[in-house]
Amino acid sequence: MSDLEPGEKIFFIKSAIGAGELSECEPGHGATIARHKQILSFGFNQKIIRGEQWELSAIQAAVLECKDLNLGDVSLFSTYFPTLDDLKMLVSVKITSVYYLGEAEDKSEIKHFLNKLCEKSIPLEIIHLEGKKSF
Repeated sequence: MSDLEPGEKIFFIKSAIGAGELSECEPGHGATIARHKQILSFGFNQKIIRGEQWELSAIQAAVLECKDLNLGDVSLFSTYFPTLDDLKMLVSVKITSVYYLGEAEDKSEIKHFLNKLCEKSIPLEIIHLEGKKSF
């Protein structure tokens, strides 16, 4: 979906921000999955068991909502840089474009994983959207 106009990218990331506002977690994160200028799903981070620290990420929630769809030609918009578990899930369902807000993680595990993807020619384009969360 690299043919998206700037206004369309803003629309999808605003949708992800809106999804994050549904979260009861702190901080609240949101994600939106879109194809051909249409939202397929959205997700927000949520506690798996109340009172515990275990959390389902916004990206994982959005992907799970699309479990019966082919996600090969979709873009994911996120209010945060994907975690290593998020990245693994995205690759497994063949999502190839990720747009995110915020700071990129600089963890060695993530770098190693992304380097391995490049070595194996597995496509995953990660694009930082400039600006703040309030467009």
